[in-house]
Amino acid sequence: MRNRRAGPPDAFARLFLDVTGDVHDNVSLLRMTRMSDVLNLRDNDVLWLMIAVLGCYTRLYEAIPDSIRRKGDGSFDAIRREAS
Repeated sequence: MRNRRAGPPDAFARLFLDVTGDVHDNVSLLRMTRMSDVLNLRDNDVLWLMIAVLGCYTRLYEAIPDSIRRKGDGSFDAIRREAS
């Protein structure tokens, strides 16, 4: 079995698409490359399933601050309008 480190970057892009259903961005691809190198993961390593689940949570948590900020901005505008 071939190790991912030996494969071309396209192999990581395909793995990312297969695991997440999304097209990779450079940050995600770099993160997967680094994990593969550090953990010596192979193409069919079961650990990729856990990484995929944790990656989904990471994307959700990364989106939360912007969501809160957008909703908060609208609330402050409404309060300002009411106070005027």
